Amino acid sequence: MALLRKGSRYDPARGSLTAYLFGAARNQVLLLMEHERSYIQLVEESDEGETVPLTQLIAGDDPLRDCARNEANRLIRQAVLALPARYREVIVLCDFQELSYAEAALALDCPVGTVNSRLHRGHALLSKKLRAAALDSAAPDAQGMRCFA
Repeated sequence: MALLRKGSRYDPARGSLTAYLFGAARNQVLLLMEHERSYIQLVEESDEGETVPLTQLIAGDDPLRDCARNEANRLIRQAVLALPARYREVIVLCDFQELSYAEAALALDCPVGTVNSRLHRGHALLSKKLRAAALDSAAPDAQGMRCFA
């Protein structure tokens, strides 16, 4: 059904139909897994009748890692939003939306060279903001316990 609804998104210039179908299937599986995550049992019985913690059943399910990833995402989001609009636009289009420089230039109605230079400058500013945010978050204060509050 997803292919019928969003099949118009396929662009032969961006890649083969096979790659598009694999990507669409992958996205559907990830979406389904995210929706069903809240229905996972906390404990499960083994064949011998004893309960097994969920952490042993799902490899890589680490709350501390999830907390760190969420904090990193929050810092990145804040840093991107703090960028001037002309740099923020190209970073969102090229890095997050994965548009080519030519597609971003068309969307922004500017030359490809401008997209390239803005992206380079935007990355430099973003890197600077993220380094400053990392130093701020490393300082010992009540903010460090954000995941547990």
